[in-house]
Amino acid sequence: MPYTPTQPSVRQVFTEGYMSGETLINRPDIFEEVFPFLAEEKTIVDFMIVSGRKKNTIQSTYNWHEEDALIPVCQIDAKAGSAGAGNPVTITIEAINADKEVPFKQWDIWRINGYNCWIEKTADITVSAGDGKHQAIFRPVNTANDVVTAATVGDWIIWVGSAKADGTAQPPSMFSKPLPFSGKTQIIPTNYTTHGSAAANKAFIKTKSGNEFFYYRGVEQAVVRHKMAIVYTLLIGQESSGLNDTAHEDGTTEVRTTGGMDEVMRNDGNPLSDSAFDFDELQNKINKTLDEVFAPEEYFALMGNELKYDIDNILFDRNITNGSANYGAFATSDWQVGNDPMNRAVSYNFSSAKLGQRTYHFRQEKALYYPSITGATGMSFPNTMYVLPANMIRDAKTGEWMYAMCIRTKASDREDRFTTEWVRDYRTDDVDKFRFNHRSELGWMQARLRQTVLWEKS
Repeated sequence: MPYTPTQPSVRQVFTEGYMSGETLINRPDIFEEVFPFLAEEKTIVDFMIVSGRKKNTIQSTYNWHEEDALIPVCQIDAKAGSAGAGNPVTITIEAINADKEVPFKQWDIWRINGYNCWIEKTADITVSAGDGKHQAIFRPVNTANDVVTAATVGDWIIWVGSAKADGTAQPPSMFSKPLPFSGKTQIIPTNYTTHGSAAANKAFIKTKSGNEFFYYRGVEQAVVRHKMAIVYTLLIGQESSGLNDTAHEDGTTEVRTTGGMDEVMRNDGNPLSDSAFDFDELQNKINKTLDEVFAPEEYFALMGNELKYDIDNILFDRNITNGSANYGAFATSDWQVGNDPMNRAVSYNFSSAKLGQRTYHFRQEKALYYPSITGATGMSFPNTMYVLPANMIRDAKTGEWMYAMCIRTKASDREDRFTTEWVRDYRTDDVDKFRFNHRSELGWMQARLRQTVLWEKS
């Protein structure tokens, strides 16, 4: 959905009074103006916020649906039949999905090693209850063809279309179905503690217009640290299963963690790798993989620093510029960095290029090379790239529009739990102390998973 403008009461930040850390997290443009020395700390979270890729969810577990593959892939596992012109062939194919749904329908036409064949009756289609393999009897369209001999184990069966007799009951011939996906919101807390009271830790700033406001010292560090926690949740989080808080009074309260970009793309996307990255990898492996799945024409490519160096060398070496790139992904409303989509892309450190019919917006994610986390010895993240659709998708079950990648935030009765804050004065060991707290509850949602690519240097 398009970005919903921030409420007026939150927008009036440059007035006398308190500048909340919650506002700073939700308004990256204000954060940069107040703390210009932290302008380079832009993360993918900032981009997701300002471009409207954030959506509330009522329950802690949220669901969405995608369309299944339009045409199933069928590979011959075994064949049976008597060789000869016009004779039918019984073909068993490899199981193609976990729920054993039959890919074949009555009167569908399939090509077997160059010959068109069709399925005459529903009774000619079976599914093994044990191994889930599908079996069907195919009859040649041209009775002069010997399809029994033509069928070869290991070959692919290619769907051609459907043919039905006039006046005959029309069975369905659509393979696609909604596939259910789900995610969980995760509670992320951050606090900053220092000596002195909250009043003593106020810092005042006067704007060019003469308005004065204050924030608490240390809030910038807390904001950066909190956004870092969110970034790593979204990038490399692993969804929990059976993780309970045993210290809770009932001993069974679930501790929810969300599956991040890396996990969902390795499980449901197209994971690719090679020992080196060059133009052929970008064009002949990544681009062609996307061509195979009718992928959209505008993509984000988020990567670690090492792989970004390779991308820069490839693009500069080939003199590929952003002159013909599309910038529809940056055309959403109510941004604070100007109206030109290309300028918006540049302001969030995207480098764009068009390869074939597809535009890629490349961005180096600093979070993918942080020495104590993703940049630690043996980590592949600096040489990993996540290629994601930049457009929207309609939920196959509800019909709702949403971005293909989205932060799902928990909503309460009165507020958005994307980020909340509170400040507390307290005294321990005869010392006045002040604590600044952030708390978020959010999860990662990513659709069009068949149209994503994860590439890493092996």
